[in-house]
Amino acid sequence: MADEEGFLHSCEEARRTAFSFNDPLVVHHYDSVTGDAEVMVAGGGLRGRETLSRLFDKEAKRFRVRTREDGKEVVKPESVRVLSLGRDGRIKYSRVNGLIRRKTKKQIYSIKSCLCEVKVTADHCLISLVNDKVRAVKPSKAGFIAMPRNYPDSGHNPVIDLIENNLVARHKQIEYRGKKLYYIPNKKIRRKLESRLKFDEKLMCFFGLWIADGCFMHFPGREGIRLSCYDHPATKSVIDEIFSVFGATPVVTDEGITAVVCNKTLYNLMKYLGFIDGSDKKLIPGWIFGTRKKLIAAFLRGYFSGDGTVSKGDVNATTYSRLLAKEIVSLLLFFGVRAKVRKESTGHKISINSIAQKKIFLEEIGFLQNEKNSKVIAAGPGRSNYPEYVPISEKLLGAIRKYLPKNMRCQARRILRSGTHPTRAFLTKALETVPNKLKKTIKEILTPDVYWEPFALTRLPKKLQYVYDIETEEGNFICENIVLKNSDGLSSGALVAGAFIKEGKKFRRECIKKLDDLAIERYAKEKETIFVDLGGGNKRVNELKDVLIIDHHQTTGIEKPQANPMLHGIDGGDELSAAGTAYCVFRVHPDLAIVGAMGDMQSPLRGMNRWVLERGVESGEVKVEDDLRFYGRYCRPLVQFLAYCDDPYLPGISYREDKAAELLNDAGIKTETGGKMRVYADLSVEEKRTLISAIARMLINANQLKKAEELIGESCIFPKRPHNEAFEANEFSTMLNACGRHSQPDVGVRVCLGEEKAYDEARVLLQLHRRMLREGISYATSHVQDLGAFYFLDGRNIIDEGIVGTVCGMALQQRWAKPIIGISSGENETVKISGRAPRALVNAGMNLGDLMTKSTAAVGGVGGGHRIAAGASIPKDRLNEFLVFSGGYISEKCRHDALR
Repeated sequence: MADEEGFLHSCEEARRTAFSFNDPLVVHHYDSVTGDAEVMVAGGGLRGRETLSRLFDKEAKRFRVRTREDGKEVVKPESVRVLSLGRDGRIKYSRVNGLIRRKTKKQIYSIKSCLCEVKVTADHCLISLVNDKVRAVKPSKAGFIAMPRNYPDSGHNPVIDLIENNLVARHKQIEYRGKKLYYIPNKKIRRKLESRLKFDEKLMCFFGLWIADGCFMHFPGREGIRLSCYDHPATKSVIDEIFSVFGATPVVTDEGITAVVCNKTLYNLMKYLGFIDGSDKKLIPGWIFGTRKKLIAAFLRGYFSGDGTVSKGDVNATTYSRLLAKEIVSLLLFFGVRAKVRKESTGHKISINSIAQKKIFLEEIGFLQNEKNSKVIAAGPGRSNYPEYVPISEKLLGAIRKYLPKNMRCQARRILRSGTHPTRAFLTKALETVPNKLKKTIKEILTPDVYWEPFALTRLPKKLQYVYDIETEEGNFICENIVLKNSDGLSSGALVAGAFIKEGKKFRRECIKKLDDLAIERYAKEKETIFVDLGGGNKRVNELKDVLIIDHHQTTGIEKPQANPMLHGIDGGDELSAAGTAYCVFRVHPDLAIVGAMGDMQSPLRGMNRWVLERGVESGEVKVEDDLRFYGRYCRPLVQFLAYCDDPYLPGISYREDKAAELLNDAGIKTETGGKMRVYADLSVEEKRTLISAIARMLINANQLKKAEELIGESCIFPKRPHNEAFEANEFSTMLNACGRHSQPDVGVRVCLGEEKAYDEARVLLQLHRRMLREGISYATSHVQDLGAFYFLDGRNIIDEGIVGTVCGMALQQRWAKPIIGISSGENETVKISGRAPRALVNAGMNLGDLMTKSTAAVGGVGGGHRIAAGASIPKDRLNEFLVFSGGYISEKCRHDALR
């Protein structure tokens, strides 16, 4: 039974607690690295490896740079992703929420291992293994750094237009079988070539050979290429084929070792692609890191075939360029090959020496020369200077040792006596015999797909310089092959911020997407923290210092003070949102509480939401209107207002702008006046009556009498806000949703707090959001499949994963009485799942959150959510199993509740 009085009393206590805090950090739902450090980038027109300074400068030209109160410059890019360590322990591309730059004279430290180096400020955290837990710690507290074991395949196949980029010296364009080709003039041959050059394995192998043993000829009028690895049939074959493609015939010198061509087109292409000659200056152009795995393998095959040797069972290559050696090591990580680099008198020597690593090398990359491959196979295991140690504590190893078989106990004793660490293989084997408690600890340590590397920490001279940071969804990013931590429910967070501003109290605010263990570690040093719209579901908040939780989700085992309707018999999923809970605590901004309820699909308002609405009306900040229930009464032009209405679905009108315009014309309603497009709110009372009558007749003719009766309903407007998208509750909610969906939560908070400049930024996001929704809905109307127990929408490679749930919700409102499950392409070989259910089914017992939790437990992945809306992420090869499980679950639920 609901205890509203008890809940409001707990809210009053929460308010007193909040205002007793001195400068708390308000965390609500949703330091730095030098600019020469490189990250792996994808999306936003970028792909490959970029330095942080170049990445910031490129995005600053495309998007506005905003200076925050703390003096940091921030760019919010669209669709840019960088590699990071996911919550599931896998390396993945994570969306960039912000690029940050600032000038500082702070102390800079070099973090250097034999594989990589990055320079950071003293307070920038990195991911390490400390006291047998994966944590974000300062470099001075870390003994090891986390390095990726394997980089994901981008799947990208580069194509370059030689004509558009002005790379062809002389040519004659022709049409050949519908393709644009050109002739390359040559004394001996007349070669045809497509203007759009596709990068294949042969071309990438050629590039690798050139990096190993090639250079440019820069003589004016005789520009060309030299390669000094022409003396073997396998390498000669590749070189000849690529020269032939560009209409070139090589001249052979140096007793058959070197092939020379004067070819301006090939010269121009390689210079354009970023190839640099000079044995000590060579490096790998950044775009190569963004190509698909097979092309990277071909490039490495060429490089090792040109520069590589096999000695005592090891695969080796030597270069004078320190940067090139570092980048070869990074490319090998795409295959899980862990190479070692050491400085010798002849240069920087790259070595692959363990049997497992050499096996991968031969299977995935290999040499062009069969005799070199045979030498690796015949050499046997070879040496391994790089065992995969896991730096657990002596205490944990001692506890594990008790449960090991005799031979492993002896091995553990030797490890303890020598002061070294066990290997990953040793700990994996130990999982078979240790009890569940230790098994859980070991699994948590082994879950991240990283190597643990010792490193040297060196203090560098102080100087004034730019340093950079990246805000990502995962809360970390991989920079120079090292996992670093980045240092930096919208309406609810804004409401709490507004309350502190009104009281003149100091506070700090931060928006995060999830409260996971890494986030908990991050907040461990905060003296006072207020969690809004999260915190009630993670028991580790009990480990933090002074904490207040304002939440509306299910909660158990939380010992910290908490204002949560669920603790008082009030349904936080249907009767009160997080923003509504925050209003009950602080009694400010009831309009934001209403917006939060709309965003949480809690309309029509009932229960405590109704109580909040009444308080808002009394204060004059909320006004209730009875009018047409369509979305966009104050912001959508009339044609779009009708054409993109989905609740109710208008037969023959919805998603048809031409038919919507025809309806308005027949009703005698002008769509614009004085060159300005009219919105519904501009219509006179008579015009509104005419339009509503026309829509009602259309629904009645389509046998949708109930929908016709529900055309007029309750809506909320906010008289004290400007007459724009923030004036009406549903429109305001959609704008905030657009900010959140496109990873710009701070823009949404600034809109809530009335910052005028933020509206322009939010409108850009809203336009993008609407366009994507329109395209998604248009696709859904003709592609939804009936799978019996539920409807299914396959939106892979069509609908963005951030909006597939919204599209499903809109599609569900058209005419269906069963749940709908939609899918879209996820990252790292996953499928994003979103489900929506009609409220009638939910009221009768349907629980999609339970479905997602149980189905992912059965097929793998993670999932959960509310009864009416839920989501999951699963491996893409388990999709059929998921659909079969879902069909069985929904059918059984329907039979059990006699719903069908």
